[in-house]
Amino acid sequence: MPAIILLIVSAAFFSLDNHTIAPENHTVQEDTLAASNKKYVDQIMRWLGDRADKPAEEVFKDIQMFKGRTAGDMIRIMDGAYRRSLGVGCAYCHDTQDWASNDKTEKQATRAMAEFTGAINNDLLPKVEGIKSEKPRVRCGTCHQGKPRPGADL
Repeated sequence: MPAIILLIVSAAFFSLDNHTIAPENHTVQEDTLAASNKKYVDQIMRWLGDRADKPAEEVFKDIQMFKGRTAGDMIRIMDGAYRRSLGVGCAYCHDTQDWASNDKTEKQATRAMAEFTGAINNDLLPKVEGIKSEKPRVRCGTCHQGKPRPGADL
């Protein structure tokens, strides 16, 4: 496990700037994903109504990653950052008939990867000497670069 973490931190070290390299076809894929996700996002935002400004954990079931964020912010983060970073739509991780369901392994993996990224950012990167950034961060897109499986060709 330490070797894997060292490998990921090393790879992340070389891509710590705020720009993620995108595949050449990323724009076309992004446009398609944005269009297909729009129906879900619009549906959820209509359902939220005035509750969009309430904490996500008060509005949705089984919130583990976005406690303290508003419900509306959570939807925008999922639709924006996660969709772009992983190159997937809502249905990739979620059962769109039961959003709270944890049956999909992709949803479970995403939660685990969020913890993993937090450990890298909070525990490991601050110990690396020679990083020019005051607060270096790795994000999903650092490794995924618009693909659901890092390094995989689609």
